[in-house]
Amino acid sequence: MEEREQRQGIGEQSSGEQALSGKMLFLRYWDKRLLAAAACLLLGLSSLLAGRLLDVYARAAFANRQARAVMLDSIKPGEYSYVRLQYLTGSFAEHMEKGYHYYFGFDHLLQPYIISMEEEDITPELQALMDYTYSEEEEDTPPVEDVYGYGERIVPELMGYVRDAYSELWSDDMTLPFTMEDLSEIVGDYYLDAVPRSYLQQYPWAVGFYVVPAVILLAGMFCAVSYLRRLKAQKRRLAGREEELFQADRELAFAKEFGKGTSVYLTEHYIISASYQFEVIPYRRLDRLQMSSGLLLGITDEEFAHILAGGRKAKRYMKALEEEITGRMELARVQEAGQG
Repeated sequence: MEEREQRQGIGEQSSGEQALSGKMLFLRYWDKRLLAAAACLLLGLSSLLAGRLLDVYARAAFANRQARAVMLDSIKPGEYSYVRLQYLTGSFAEHMEKGYHYYFGFDHLLQPYIISMEEEDITPELQALMDYTYSEEEEDTPPVEDVYGYGERIVPELMGYVRDAYSELWSDDMTLPFTMEDLSEIVGDYYLDAVPRSYLQQYPWAVGFYVVPAVILLAGMFCAVSYLRRLKAQKRRLAGREEELFQADRELAFAKEFGKGTSVYLTEHYIISASYQFEVIPYRRLDRLQMSSGLLLGITDEEFAHILAGGRKAKRYMKALEEEITGRMELARVQEAGQG
């Protein structure tokens, strides 16, 4: 018997909750923050999925390019290139900010290439080529070594160091000085940056595949939290006022919006507003009205302020709304005094 009564009580409560009309539910729960949260979460999840797919594709393309390196063209280099070295000089310049060094490398036809590497990237095979380059003794020629990297344009400042270093290499065999144009024809316009790079080092913008969705999702979560806080505050304001809410809902069926876009309805006994926040206030409880920072406030007899209207759309109707509510407050007082 008790269990049946409990189920019946639950059923009656659910029925009471569902008694609110769709119009009242919309006014009570609709908020731009809800739309913003849903849009951001949907867009964020979609962009996260798209970013993940793009990241997988970009990583595969990066690995594919590294597996298919092409011979460096010092006039018009490809994405990922290599040079085949038979000779390698010592460092002739150092990048002061990044700390790597520049070297001259030559193939078996003595075609020169400029190569940038970090000192720790000099392998034993490259050191053998360097030793062979400077050796004055006849010894077995070490095997050629391929060095991989990306073609980078030679800036004028670097070209100055290249000219001085190259002049020292061949000062006994060529007439000096020679022009920068002559040097460009010899070494080309690009050098090989052989400093090892990871996927993200080569394409730092790839973090955007995840950063952009994360920012959108955080914005959506912020809007969702803000909306839930609004509902929590609303629940506190309406606590214990279920009967007033149902009565106001019944009267809402016969009321029209006070002004287009205001989300304010004046029923026979209540002000129903979703202009700024959801409020249901009987006229008899209002002590006075007050304008503050573009908001129309209704001060109840316990000195609690309720926001009755606000926002850009309600601004043009604010004066008329204040006068109409004031008239209904006075009528409610008269009726209450008559009943007393």
